[in-house]
Amino acid sequence: MKEHLSILEKRAAYQRSWYARNKSRVRKLLNEYQKSWRLANRDKALAISRRSEEKRKKSGKNKNRHLMRSYGLSPEKFEALKIVAGNKCQVCNRPWQNGYGRHVIDHCHKTGKVRGILCGPCNRALGLLGDDENRIKSLLKYLCVAYE
Repeated sequence: MKEHLSILEKRAAYQRSWYARNKSRVRKLLNEYQKSWRLANRDKALAISRRSEEKRKKSGKNKNRHLMRSYGLSPEKFEALKIVAGNKCQVCNRPWQNGYGRHVIDHCHKTGKVRGILCGPCNRALGLLGDDENRIKSLLKYLCVAYE
């Protein structure tokens, strides 16, 4: 029996080393096969994709994965950020409830550092101004003069 196990172990070791040597080739062949299968079975592939997406949505894993991958935030840190923000936009102070927008994580595109939570319109405005402090001050100055 021991001899039989050692043969299985040797085979498994050989297969692992072969895969390590041929990993890129195997991946390429697998990707080609999957692509051709998806093209030949478009309806099945879409149904599988939809089911998987629905499962992820129900479990909340997509949101958590996005927070972690994009911003390095755990769900707990995200909830803490919302509490610090008082469940409202940190620029215009509009609350998230009452159907007004959804919260957006504001972050610096250069450093990746999270700055806070804003509503969609405030986050877009900041982005359109290029996160440029001088442009923002200039716009504020323009508005003050225009409304005097």
